[in-house]
Amino acid sequence: MAQATLSVRLDTVDKEYFEQFCRTAGLTCSTAVNMFVKAVIRERKLPFTVQGDPFYSQANTDHIHRSIAELDAGHGARMRGSLAKYANPTLMRQEKSAWADAAEEKYGNP
Repeated sequence: MAQATLSVRLDTVDKEYFEQFCRTAGLTCSTAVNMFVKAVIRERKLPFTVQGDPFYSQANTDHIHRSIAELDAGHGARMRGSLAKYANPTLMRQEKSAWADAAEEKYGNP
């Protein structure tokens, strides 16, 4: 059987941990990788489950884009629900004023 070389870039720390595991298991890194490759070929799938982060789901991405578009259009989100009772209108006005003052100081009065 002809041999081929597979070169893989790894984080240095991950490589050290992998080498340590292989030594503990009585394997070389090459043998462990070959076992992984053979398992993938035999099973026609990865030998573990790969899941995506739900944060990056299409529904969540669409929601984020809609929210950004609303903010860009000048429609800020209103506080509602269980957090609304903690809103302090005086502090909200002061914060809005602080942003306006900082913008005027930086860019001048249009």
